[in-house]
Amino acid sequence: MIPLAVTQIEAFCEEKSVSGNASQRPNILLMIADDCTFTDLGCYGSVNSTTLNIDSLASQGMRFTNFFQATPMSSPTRQCLMTGLYPIRNGAYPNHAKVNLGTTSVVQYMKSLGYRVALQGKRHIAPEKIFDFEYLGGGNEDVNPDKVQAFILDAQASGKPFCLFVCSHQPHVPWDKGDQASIDPEKLVLPSYYVDTKETRTDFRNYIAEVNYLDGQVGDILQVLDETGVADNTVFFFTSEQGNSLPYAKYTCYDKGVQTGMIVRWPGTIKKHSECDALAEYVDVVPTFIDIAGGEVPDSLDGKSFLRLLKGDKGPFKNEVYAAQTTRGIINGPDHYGIRSVRNERYIYIRNLTPEALFRCETISLDKPTWASWIKASKTDTKAEELVWKYQNRPAEELYDRIADPDQRKNLAGKPEYAGILKYLSDKLDAWMESQGDRGQETEMEAFEHQMQSQKSSQKKFLSQYRGRLFLNAPYIFEEDGIYYLFDLNGTDDSPAYRSIDLAHWEGPLGKKRKDMAYRKTNANETLVHVGDLKVEGYLFKDKFDNEYVIFNMPDANSENNALRTFLAPCVHSGKRAVRIKAGNIVEPEIY
Repeated sequence: MIPLAVTQIEAFCEEKSVSGNASQRPNILLMIADDCTFTDLGCYGSVNSTTLNIDSLASQGMRFTNFFQATPMSSPTRQCLMTGLYPIRNGAYPNHAKVNLGTTSVVQYMKSLGYRVALQGKRHIAPEKIFDFEYLGGGNEDVNPDKVQAFILDAQASGKPFCLFVCSHQPHVPWDKGDQASIDPEKLVLPSYYVDTKETRTDFRNYIAEVNYLDGQVGDILQVLDETGVADNTVFFFTSEQGNSLPYAKYTCYDKGVQTGMIVRWPGTIKKHSECDALAEYVDVVPTFIDIAGGEVPDSLDGKSFLRLLKGDKGPFKNEVYAAQTTRGIINGPDHYGIRSVRNERYIYIRNLTPEALFRCETISLDKPTWASWIKASKTDTKAEELVWKYQNRPAEELYDRIADPDQRKNLAGKPEYAGILKYLSDKLDAWMESQGDRGQETEMEAFEHQMQSQKSSQKKFLSQYRGRLFLNAPYIFEEDGIYYLFDLNGTDDSPAYRSIDLAHWEGPLGKKRKDMAYRKTNANETLVHVGDLKVEGYLFKDKFDNEYVIFNMPDANSENNALRTFLAPCVHSGKRAVRIKAGNIVEPEIY
């Protein structure tokens, strides 16, 4: 299956006719948050936030309790929502991505049905020729009620219904909006998958303040609809997008990563205080828009319309929903980690494509106060140790009971009594991946080809092949004038090299293989002196030019609480493989 081609959509536009005039067809407005965990909204159970406008919206319409995205990252999830195609099929599966040429977006579908189609606020979509909205302002500006109002009034004057996307930047980091002073971090109720530290509470307080700020933006847009007189003839969708930038949410396929809050208000059609427990997902949004507008949903889309659910139908809708995470290309992410998942109403099955690797992302960078505090706490606290380990060390398969274990803390994979459900969901995932042209790790390694050009050009390394673990004996010296290392590549190289942190020069060869030894010298004539030992473990890659790279982390000689984060690149030393160090700062250890 392939996306509907441009020529096909042109034919679709020419043949389409819609009965009734514009005033009889409802307007459609979708407002989307940015990195908001759905459980941090009052109407989804939060006791921390103050989301009176969103909660009121839910009371006026329908609240979905099992709505999902196909990926826990902003750019691909938005483009999935706007195309009705899963991310790998539309091409925008890494972050900061672009859809394949020839893909049809919501803009063309709704324009063909006589709608004005516009977007105000955050974009994060590409290319513009496919997402050719009427853009109301620049791509970096936040929600602007005045521009939304001007567009609605102009659409009214033109006699056309509108389909409008209002895209907030909240509550995406840096969490610097909202009234932080009104929230006491010590009184916040933390999720079970958080380590309770001062830094966690501070970050969570700042994030919740921005969730409250987002709620004010929702109120502003609802007020615009009232003031322009279109509220009763507008279907209002609100979605919280993927989870926040704290651990176990964004960048993961756990529920807090890919489940979303979805609220729909449609006066006269949706009953107030409605709830819908049916499984639905972002690929279903475009088909539903087309259905609401009176069009026919193309068979080429991955999603299907949930209009009947909005009208109160309680019948079955979907048995399973799917999600994928591509970590290649994200900030501080590994170049080799892919995740796929499928869930039904009861269970989640997650497949980690390279379980031998460690999961990393910007959420757990050591410059993030929360993660650094978790690392520190893990040395003395068993819960912290378990949460830190679980986040970065994923098994090949994970299975969770969503009802008994809503925070996905207890992995049931490997337990004999769950073998049947695991196989059932694994087979479902295999079939879905095949339908999407998803070749697993091979698809992961092609991710850079699908990113926006500006993002690709910023990638300094194009690691294309994960080769496995590399064990290094790395003796060290710690002196005021620098740190020196002697590397022996697991006994595979007769000419290890030693190197100072100042990156001034290479020294060597040092003769035969030496293990558990380190040396110091300040000039070429000085004798090498054994100082100390250290053994570390790294991850070996090859790029498309067959160069080898290693990524690893190591402590310094003086403190077990510190680590020198090193990112290694290849070089040739005396005709044999050696390692060049690009040194970072001495910081709290990161478990790679």
